[in-house]
Amino acid sequence: MNAAGALKEQIDRLVEKFCETMTNGDALNFRAAVSVGRVQRKWQARTRAAKLMRKKEWRRARAQAPDYSKVCEDRAHLIAAFDLLKLVRGGGVVAGPPACSTRPRSPRP
Repeated sequence: MNAAGALKEQIDRLVEKFCETMTNGDALNFRAAVSVGRVQRKWQARTRAAKLMRKKEWRRARAQAPDYSKVCEDRAHLIAAFDLLKLVRGGGVVAGPPACSTRPRSPRP
């Protein structure tokens, strides 16, 4: 028998011994509380894993985006590309540069 099976049997024996002095309703409430705790732990583990997978996928998709500082440094090229796109689509030329800040960003706390 593996360690997990032995541990489960030991816990079951302790629960049975604890429940001997309880009434039937109390024993059922106790077993329900133990079961709910197990279900909650499994549910939390699954939701945590799903959240980590979503975050990992988002970061993988975000890794392809250019850095903000590089976009602002090369904004003349960005403006020209945007103007060309507007002309190709039949719109007018955009007047003025985009509102990019070239100052360094402060670190997040």
